[in-house]
Amino acid sequence: MNYRFSYLSLGMFVAGVVIITLLSTLNQAPATYKATEVRFCYGDSLEWKNPTYSTAHWQRNFYDSSGVFWIRLVVNIAQKPQRFEPQGITVDFTGVYEVYWDGQLLGRNYNPRKTTRTVQYAPLHGLFLIPDSLGKAGRHEVALRVRYFKNYGKSPHLLESDYTDLNVGNYLALAQDNLISTAYVHIIAGVFLVIGLYYFFIFIVSNRHLRFLLFAIICMSFFALLIVEHLRFYYYYHFTFHYTRLVIIALLTLSISVLLPLFFMHRFPFKYKLRVIGAMLAMILPIWIFAQGIDPKTSYTMLVSFGVSLFLVLRAMQQRIEGSAEALLGIVVFFIAFVWLDNYDLKLFLGFGFLIIFMLLSLSIQMRKQRQEYEASLVHSSRLELEILKKNIQPHFLMNSLTSIIAWIDDDPAVGTRFIAALAEELEILIDVSSKKLIPLQREVELCESYLEVMSLRKEVNYTLYTVGVKPDDLIPPALIHTAIENGITHNHDKDGKMAFYLSFAQNRYQRHYTLMSVGVHRKTVAKKTGGTGLKYMEARLQESFPNRWQLLSKPIEGGWQTEFFIYNRETGVGSR
Repeated sequence: MNYRFSYLSLGMFVAGVVIITLLSTLNQAPATYKATEVRFCYGDSLEWKNPTYSTAHWQRNFYDSSGVFWIRLVVNIAQKPQRFEPQGITVDFTGVYEVYWDGQLLGRNYNPRKTTRTVQYAPLHGLFLIPDSLGKAGRHEVALRVRYFKNYGKSPHLLESDYTDLNVGNYLALAQDNLISTAYVHIIAGVFLVIGLYYFFIFIVSNRHLRFLLFAIICMSFFALLIVEHLRFYYYYHFTFHYTRLVIIALLTLSISVLLPLFFMHRFPFKYKLRVIGAMLAMILPIWIFAQGIDPKTSYTMLVSFGVSLFLVLRAMQQRIEGSAEALLGIVVFFIAFVWLDNYDLKLFLGFGFLIIFMLLSLSIQMRKQRQEYEASLVHSSRLELEILKKNIQPHFLMNSLTSIIAWIDDDPAVGTRFIAALAEELEILIDVSSKKLIPLQREVELCESYLEVMSLRKEVNYTLYTVGVKPDDLIPPALIHTAIENGITHNHDKDGKMAFYLSFAQNRYQRHYTLMSVGVHRKTVAKKTGGTGLKYMEARLQESFPNRWQLLSKPIEGGWQTEFFIYNRETGVGSR
């Protein structure tokens, strides 16, 4: 299969892979030091802060406690800090605590004037300065005296859960780095907010296709996800809000994960939407029931979502739908980020971020194609207008009509006058409807009746049109039934100087169905030019007015010729004959 990737999409793909590769390499050399040898002990004694105190008998796993307990851990500063570069320690902890470094109190996250019972609300994030005399290279003992703790994640490893964390490093870097990265993230979030609003207004104002609304919601959900994810770096909320914040992040991720396959189903037409979404939710539900922690839940949910999206995109590529190649590149970049990067935030932001960029590129390609098709349809519509007039006002038609008029005026002036009036009425209607895309069925019937009167006078055959169950105000392309009647006259001989046409109409919740049956003697040979041109005209008019929602059948039947038009309420793939 041949797929044409644009230079822009290939450039974006290469840029995404390069950025992910660089970040995965840099992520292997952390700027901070993590805790090791974490132990716990229930109870309270200030002796436990001393670095010489042995914790060999302390527990390695944590169990919920309603009272005071201590955490002891080891931090190894591998490199000697540079002069005038003070060291610091950050603690993200869903509780009330005091922190000691080599036996000396660095600080606490609560007001010591309050009693222990009243101190149940404190900032989640704490930054503490380590004195220069204590911030040297080597092994250091850190102790946390915890007065109150809420174990939201029910984790036995407190400093490795979604809710708690401890880092040691350059004090200024710890204070500034998150704010700097947050500033960049907010710029990116603003971009996605603008994109989301833009496509939302496109959906509201000009284009009611659901894919634009879904893309707008995905972009605005991603904007909200970025804001909530980085909220803790500049808004020092109480730790009691931390669990709520993580639930909001998980729900936003879940909504994006569900909306993503829905978007691809509407971007690349897919029939079995409910089945696929139901199967995806059936896979996600056990993850949310049995997976421990917020990060595993959201990570596995994203994998399921992107797996379903990959299936839809590969199917679209198999059908050679334009823009599917760009969507595939976005999914590939996501999987590369998910596999290569260890940091959850980087996985989330780079994976989703690049995918949304490629989704935007795919939508832009589709909008460009739609604009080109619209411009081509305007040109084609003009040609169709000329075709209507040309096929009815061409010289041989006028010459034959004028010859008949002269003959009738000589033989029967009254009939000649009727001939002139019928011909004038037909031409008047043709000129009126030729520039329109759709006209009422009543107007089409008037055109056909004028045409049949002209042909009756020309060929001295009684042509009659009967209608059954038609709706006068139903809209159809101009000269559609008119051309079908011409084909009926072309394919059939009259019978005993008569030929009847029966136009019937049927409708249900899925389609409108027109049937034109001409009763006569079927001709064995038909001029190629006349029949071929008429069918091409009808096909072109149906595709212009009902793109990919029509079907045309024209065939001989016993006792005449039958032409059928099916106009469907929704897209079926392609128009056909």
